[in-house]
Amino acid sequence: MRRVVLLVLFAVIGLLAAACGGGDGSDAEGDDAAVREVGVMMRDIVFEPAIIEVERGERVRLNFENSGALVHDFSVDLMPMGRMAMTGGTSGNGHGGHGAEAAMHMALAAGEHGMIEFEATEVGEYVYYCTEPGHREAGMHGILRVS
Repeated sequence: MRRVVLLVLFAVIGLLAAACGGGDGSDAEGDDAAVREVGVMMRDIVFEPAIIEVERGERVRLNFENSGALVHDFSVDLMPMGRMAMTGGTSGNGHGGHGAEAAMHMALAAGEHGMIEFEATEVGEYVYYCTEPGHREAGMHGILRVS
């Protein structure tokens, strides 16, 4: 009998601790567990993966690595999004004017890493590509699909 009481007591304490844990696992600001990470490799002259699929409203962190010998960038011209943040590389006008009008732009020298985190807000297919001269034409592009 005493063993049953102790088991029930521990179960109740465990439930109370879980209930008072300070969160429900929701998409709280700064909660890395709620961010889906996608690795994006830049090579000479291709992106891997060629198709990136995300859900509308999902927080996504694109982790870039330029494993090529050349400068490469990731640009998306028009894409509605919220809560965008970037680290590493060069963004916007700092990359020789490339990507100045882009919704998303990250340039990386050979061997560099960078990150863009965003929330996809509109369903659709958005083309991403490298703005370096001749790279897009040579096949360095892909699709960011929001469903």
